[in-house]
Amino acid sequence: MGVITAAYAFGAVISPYGFELELSVGGFFLTLITLGLTVYLVSISKAFLIAHTRHNIVMLKLISAAQACRMAS
Repeated sequence: MGVITAAYAFGAVISPYGFELELSVGGFFLTLITLGLTVYLVSISKAFLIAHTRHNIVMLKLISAAQACRMAS
């Protein structure tokens, strides 16, 4: 819980500098587009990581079950 709270606080401290830079370079519209693309890309990458992790967990359970069957026979 503490790590999540710290990560939120870190993002809240760092992001205004990026927003300020983006606003000065590209304006409000470009800032919102950049923020939206960033959230989208992070979400997609997390979805792939979660799917890959679940696949690995299932494979490890199958391997464990096969080894247990071999040990039992």
